[in-house]
Amino acid sequence: MTMDSPTKARNATAPIPRLAGWSGLELVARLADGSIRRPPMAETLPFTLLPPEEGKVGLLATPEPRFCNLTKRFTAAGS
Repeated sequence: MTMDSPTKARNATAPIPRLAGWSGLELVARLADGSIRRPPMAETLPFTLLPPEEGKVGLLATPEPRFCNLTKRFTAAGS
């Protein structure tokens, strides 16, 4: 599947029968390169899916302040 622009790639979908014919490695590779749309959860969590290799999938995550919970400070005693 080739795309003319990054916007088209982000919005590309693949029909279920085509997905069924791909190996897990092929599917993850297409998600990583943007050939097919990532699941909605991927827009919520700040991570990038790295190009997969046989037996290996990597994520690059960047912590963001919005995920930091500083409302209460806990100690080892729980107080």
